[in-house]
Amino acid sequence: MIKYCLFDLDGTLVKSETGIIRSAMYALDNMGIKEYDMDKLKHFIGPSLYDTFAHVYGMSEEDANRAIELYREVYEDKNIYEVSLYDGVVELLEMIRRSGRRIFLVTSKPYNMAYRVLSYLGIDIYFEDIYSPELTDHTSDKSQLIARFLEEMQIGDLSSVAMIGDKIYDISAANACGIKSIGVSYGYGDRTELAGATCVVDSPEEVYRRL
Repeated sequence: MIKYCLFDLDGTLVKSETGIIRSAMYALDNMGIKEYDMDKLKHFIGPSLYDTFAHVYGMSEEDANRAIELYREVYEDKNIYEVSLYDGVVELLEMIRRSGRRIFLVTSKPYNMAYRVLSYLGIDIYFEDIYSPELTDHTSDKSQLIARFLEEMQIGDLSSVAMIGDKIYDISAANACGIKSIGVSYGYGDRTELAGATCVVDSPEEVYRRL
């Protein structure tokens, strides 16, 4: 039985592309890059900012760090609030809590930003803790966050833990740590990248049934 539910944030609980893409465009524009390709801009949803600036746009370490600073200038000021819940998320979290399961957030978004989103949308009350990278951590590998959760919570039975997310970063991290995963197809990923999940669902309502 699943006792611990680890949720991704962007694309799993919340629709956040507007604020993320606007912030990315601002940063790129100030770095001298005009980007109007939405498919490329959606690369900013999921991985770390550094990985996207460095690998998608070929920036040096110095330029990528400067781009991150620019991104955060506008994201933390106002664009962070360009976000809304997916239909059914509150009901899902409420059912999970009532069932006695425990809920945690595992996200590549830094702690203070993740908490602000949860609090702004009124769902912070459902989460025991947030596992997220430091501001200076550039990795997109969520397995380190899950491993920290498993160690801190002293989880002996890995089959009691499930990661719920919409991108390959969520599924690959769960697989690397030996826990189950639920891929959600309604987010920013697709069924191809979710193929390695324990199961794939099409709505928040289905998540609870799978648990």
